[in-house]
Amino acid sequence: MGQTYLFILFLVCICCVTTLRITRSFCPKDCNCFDRTVRCIHLNLESVPRNISNDVQLIDLRYNQLEDIPPGVFSGLSHITTIYLNDNSIRTLSEDAFAGGLINTKVIYLGSNKIEYIPVGSFQPLTNLKEIYLENNRIKEIRKGTFRNLLLLSHISLYNNKLSNIPDDFSYLSNLQSLQLDSNPLRCDCSVHSLWWYYTQEISIFNNTRQNRTQVTLSCKSLHSGVKELTELRVEDFNCDPTS
Repeated sequence: MGQTYLFILFLVCICCVTTLRITRSFCPKDCNCFDRTVRCIHLNLESVPRNISNDVQLIDLRYNQLEDIPPGVFSGLSHITTIYLNDNSIRTLSEDAFAGGLINTKVIYLGSNKIEYIPVGSFQPLTNLKEIYLENNRIKEIRKGTFRNLLLLSHISLYNNKLSNIPDDFSYLSNLQSLQLDSNPLRCDCSVHSLWWYYTQEISIFNNTRQNRTQVTLSCKSLHSGVKELTELRVEDFNCDPTS
C-alpha cells in the first residue's frame, strides 16, 4: 500500500514539473506568467510577443512602446477574455488586428495611446465583446458600422478624443449601459440629436420602454448657446433638420 502511494505521488510530481516546464516554455521573455495570465509591463516592447500559450485568458501589455497592432497578432488565442493594450504609443489598428478566433474576449483596453483612426472591421470578430476602452487617444472619426454588430457591448469609453461628430450606431446596441463621449469637440448636429433622443426620452427603438437607461456623458457646441451638456440640451440647440 505504501509503495503504491509513493508511486502515485511520484507520478503527480512528474506531471507538475512537466506542466511547469510547458508553461514556462510558452512564457515570453522577461514576462510574468501565472494562472493563465501573461503580464509583460514596463518592458519597452515594440511588438506583441508571439510565443504565448494558447490557453491564456488575460494578456497585459501596458506601459510599453507598441506602435501598431498588425493583422492576426492574437490569432489562435481563443481563451483570452481580457486584453490590456493601454498606455502604449499605438497609432494604428489593422482591420484584422483582432481576427483569428478571439471568441471569448470580453474586455479590451486601448486607452492612452495615439490612435487616430479605427478601420470599420477592427472589432467585428469580437462578437462577445462587452467593454471597450478608447479614451485619451486622438480619434477624429468613428465610422458607421464600427460598433453596430457588437450587440453585447455594455460599456464604450471614448472620452478625451478629437471627435467632432459620431455615427448613429450606438442606438442599435440594446445592452449598452455606459457611453462616455465627454471631452470631445462635438457639434450639436444630427448624430448627437439621435443620441439625445434615444437616451434622454422615455422611448426605445426596441420595445418602446426603457427600464434601464444608458448613461451617456457628452457635451457639444450648440447652435445658439455655446457648449452644453447632454442633459441641458433642448431641440432648438441642434443644427439638424430631420427631414433633410
